[in-house]
Amino acid sequence: MNIKKDGCIVKCEHCQCVSHDGHGGFDVQVPIRTDDKGVTGIARLHCAVSAEHHQVELVDWKDADDQPGTPPKEIQQRLSAALGFVADHRVCGNQKICPSAVIEIVEKHGKH
Repeated sequence: MNIKKDGCIVKCEHCQCVSHDGHGGFDVQVPIRTDDKGVTGIARLHCAVSAEHHQVELVDWKDADDQPGTPPKEIQQRLSAALGFVADHRVCGNQKICPSAVIEIVEKHGKH
């Protein structure tokens, strides 16, 4: 399942949990693409979940050739809107789209 917001597609089915801090914070890597500009890359996101809120922010970006860099400013803005949507709707931990490691973290730290 993908999440699409403002033409930015977060390919959740390929999300991988790469680290966690044991307190509701974790990093994931997820492929991102745009539906109109053809920009693709791998985003490393830091997620923090608690009973009160979810926060998701871009930490690192690699382009389609796996080279570190920064997405174009327009894509950063679109990605920010998509990540805001994920946080606002508490998508982190969704059993239909998230890896089991993320589900476990959110179940432990993100209960309402």
